[in-house]
Amino acid sequence: MSISRFFHNLLFRIAHSGKDIFKLEVNSQEIRLSKNGLLVNTIIWTDICSIKAFKKDSLTVDPIVLNIRYSTNTKHVVAFDEFMLGFDVLVLEINKRYGLNDTWINRVNAGAFSENLEVLWQRA
Repeated sequence: MSISRFFHNLLFRIAHSGKDIFKLEVNSQEIRLSKNGLLVNTIIWTDICSIKAFKKDSLTVDPIVLNIRYSTNTKHVVAFDEFMLGFDVLVLEINKRYGLNDTWINRVNAGAFSENLEVLWQRA
């Protein structure tokens, strides 16, 4: 991490009560992830290899998480959770683009203390 990015994040967190703010921007070409106003990652739709959904078991809240792998290298995975700004737009675009209905959200979200991992799409 560069010094300027470090200080940007530090000042941003001071101004926002210690919280990082993640934002997703979705368009017909790509998914863009920003943290505190700085671009962190860009995923081109045609590079996506798989999309998995699961529920992350946390102490108070169990958010739905989408893992998007965008390379055959397993290190190239980005996790998006429902607390990120724009998550709902990402879900709508994934449903539209890959012909999914929204029932997978209910299956993933069902029951406490269970991950409910579901592969939503995988390149053949």
